[in-house]
Amino acid sequence: MLLSIVLARTLSQEDFGRYSFCMFFLMLFSMLTRHGLESVLLRYGGAAWHKQDLKRFRGYASWAVSITVRNSIGMTLLGGLLLWLGGKMHWINPDLMIWFLVALLPWSMLYAISSMFKAAHQASSGIFFEVGTVHHLTWIAIVFLSISQLGISVKTVAITTFVCTTLVCMAGLLLLKQKRLWPQYNEQMQGEKRAFLQACQATAIIVVMQMLANNGGVFFLGVLWNQQEVAVFSAPARIAMATILFTNLVTLIISPRLSGHYEAGEELGFQQMLQKGCLVVFATNFPTLISIGVFAPQIMILMGDSYVKFWPILTIIAVGQSVGVIAGLAPTVLCMTGMERIWSRVTFCTTMFCIFLTALLSYSWGATGAAIGAATYQASQNWVAAITVRYYHQYWTVPRISLGKLRRILSRCF
Repeated sequence: MLLSIVLARTLSQEDFGRYSFCMFFLMLFSMLTRHGLESVLLRYGGAAWHKQDLKRFRGYASWAVSITVRNSIGMTLLGGLLLWLGGKMHWINPDLMIWFLVALLPWSMLYAISSMFKAAHQASSGIFFEVGTVHHLTWIAIVFLSISQLGISVKTVAITTFVCTTLVCMAGLLLLKQKRLWPQYNEQMQGEKRAFLQACQATAIIVVMQMLANNGGVFFLGVLWNQQEVAVFSAPARIAMATILFTNLVTLIISPRLSGHYEAGEELGFQQMLQKGCLVVFATNFPTLISIGVFAPQIMILMGDSYVKFWPILTIIAVGQSVGVIAGLAPTVLCMTGMERIWSRVTFCTTMFCIFLTALLSYSWGATGAAIGAATYQASQNWVAAITVRYYHQYWTVPRISLGKLRRILSRCF
């Protein structure tokens, strides 16, 4: 969020819209490149680490790296071809997009590196090597360049993003080798590769569809409207999305453990761990989102005076997220219990509806319509997942709130 605040206050609305539009494609191509491997690696690698099987862990990691590198190179070449063919379209900026394309390989590798650390129960390293670190380095560099009066343009931001991504990726690879987690091919695991890839394919459908439903408004506004409208939607959306970082933090900590409990048949331990995670996420995110919705006009001042009048967009998105938070960590349960294919079918149906709704509302009402579409998805998706978990596993992921239990869990976390 800090990077978004710095860029919104430094760049013009049109340039901030261009940046957000290019970032949309970087995230989309990265998800297609990673092929859903980060969630699958948490599940398979976490279970292997739970059993202290380092050779199997390294084998799963080697598959993740090979998938990422191969797909990144192919996607970069495909993106370059599409850029050359569609470079004359008004909503494409080839000079800017090319820097995001060359950043695709290190950007995608960061997700693989982060997932390896998370699966090995090394949460602090996993958090550090997420793309959030790239954002922090980027905004620090932008502030330094601004103070030095060297001039900041959207192309400067793109180049800085590429350089920071590459540096963090190289540091992650060095740390993997130092901690003896370096991926190593295991020929004895060859028979398991098909199941691993099938789980990746199912998960890829989920994450790509979710990304399109959450951020599809950026694409539709860029194509149907203009870059200013993209900026008007992106600025409040990035503020509201900040709460997802905490959900991801809790997820990365408990996911390998959930997978280990599930593979070992420890149902009681599984549900206890799940309930703790759901309670922590609810206790932190729900009041935060309600506060964001209520104080949206004051919060939007962070983005600059030109964005303050668009505070209703922030309120709409915050309300949608707060409704979804109540449903708990249901998607994590489905991915950690081997139900990726079922969840991918359910996700495809719900997200297709929400993407169509976002496109229709974006065409009619611009950024406000895009916000309504995103909020509808965020409110409904977790509840659809919770109902799916209830149907197949016979329990709810909705946190069972007890003030005493909640106080004890939060005191341990903080």
